[in-house]
Amino acid sequence: MSRLLISLLAIIAITFTLSARPPRANPFRGDEAPVKLAEPEGDVEFEKGHFREAATWYASVATADPKLLDDAQRGAWAFCRVKLAAEIVNLPACDAKAAASAEQDVLDALQLAPNNIEVQKLGQAVLLLARTKACGPRETSEATLPQIEAIETASFTVRCEGSREIATKIAEVAEAKRAEIFGRWSGPAGGAWVPHCEIVVHASAEKYAAATKRPAEGTGHATVRLADGKATERRIDLRADDVDLLVNALPRELTHVVLADLFPYTPPPKWAEEGMAVLACTPDEISRYSRTMAKCAREGKLFTVVALLEMKEFPASEKITGFYCGSVSLTEHLVKLKGEKHFTTFLRDCQRYGSVSALKRQYDIESPKALQDAWLKNALK
Repeated sequence: MSRLLISLLAIIAITFTLSARPPRANPFRGDEAPVKLAEPEGDVEFEKGHFREAATWYASVATADPKLLDDAQRGAWAFCRVKLAAEIVNLPACDAKAAASAEQDVLDALQLAPNNIEVQKLGQAVLLLARTKACGPRETSEATLPQIEAIETASFTVRCEGSREIATKIAEVAEAKRAEIFGRWSGPAGGAWVPHCEIVVHASAEKYAAATKRPAEGTGHATVRLADGKATERRIDLRADDVDLLVNALPRELTHVVLADLFPYTPPPKWAEEGMAVLACTPDEISRYSRTMAKCAREGKLFTVVALLEMKEFPASEKITGFYCGSVSLTEHLVKLKGEKHFTTFLRDCQRYGSVSALKRQYDIESPKALQDAWLKNALK
């Protein structure tokens, strides 16, 4: 299998905030006011992103007495171990034996934090990659094509080069996410998709780029072709080496496919569609856009609400970061006002009556400027 290019940004994006701890009392001061002691060394290293050093410290404390670590520290320790295992699987020299060892490290780590949802999601993704590499290289010749595993469900056909296990898991998650996305923005799905949505999982960034003609650093791309309000093709391209495939890339791109059903004649505006797609991702991924938005605001790179509402095409590449961050934040702001289904109704009203009238009808907001003032005040406080 080609080198697993696990994105450092994708892994660092999943963070774990250690729970606040009350000041600890000094045992030598009787009943006097508690004294706040220095933060434990492992916690400091973890916050700095020094995962190997943090893991070593947590392990030494646990060896002395496991009860000395609280739940947050066990979650941080588990994350460190999963992160280090992912780095091993990512090494070009990682053979089947090393991958199997990394798999066991992840399994042990997951037992440390069974209730930490984000650790469990990341761990399961790394497990899939480790198990695939632990199977060892396939014997192929120039005349032999890679084995393509295909799994079919009610609405999906998943094709994954060389791994039936990954294809099966993706198919299961895709069906669940499809129902979830329909329910979130509109209501129950009307029935299985015909034609199926084909999900193609490419073994590497290079193969993904070659097949889709998209940048290699991208993690997913959705294609829907419509004729007379009906889909004639549904397809999602993903990368097997993306550690966040199941929790970010798949639900994000699947949202685009669902939106083609909800808006079969006229697609929603670019800002809304991209915002809705990102809101299908994990809270940590969404917060990454929020943090970057503050920087864009300081540098004057955000689009105004008027510009976003009227935008027909994507902006130039040098402005794309401000566009995405503003789109996600504005969508999230309107969703928080009255919910997801109401937001869908607003988008349909935009198509019928124009965005200014739709704002008044659905949110009782007098103008795009009024929306912008309220949005930025809330988003940047």
